[in-house]
Amino acid sequence: MDSISAVPVLFSLFSSKLEQQVHNKRKTNPWYFIMLGNEATKADNQREAIALFRQALALDSNIHEAWFGLAKSHFALNNNIKAAQYLERARRTASLLPDKERYQHKLSALNQLTRVCRHC
Repeated sequence: MDSISAVPVLFSLFSSKLEQQVHNKRKTNPWYFIMLGNEATKADNQREAIALFRQALALDSNIHEAWFGLAKSHFALNNNIKAAQYLERARRTASLLPDKERYQHKLSALNQLTRVCRHC
């Protein structure tokens, strides 16, 4: 085999090894699962999103964005009780005051919506 015909074979081997390394890094990166969860949420696949946010939290339970992702997905499934629980967890997990305040506002709005809907 000459050097030119060996290039595709070498590229294939290198590509496969690189893909495996990327996969190994991704499966230990909670932000990768948060990204996939957000994509699933946008595609209105809430069950898949919930599973992906849970995978992120299994890797790091201190990421408020994953808790918020669970809240959004449960809200989309009309489960306001779980949405409120996860919003509260996102608020407690957030370290920055603006994030905590934003979650508190969302939680207050959800609670108002829940009260109003009880009277519908």
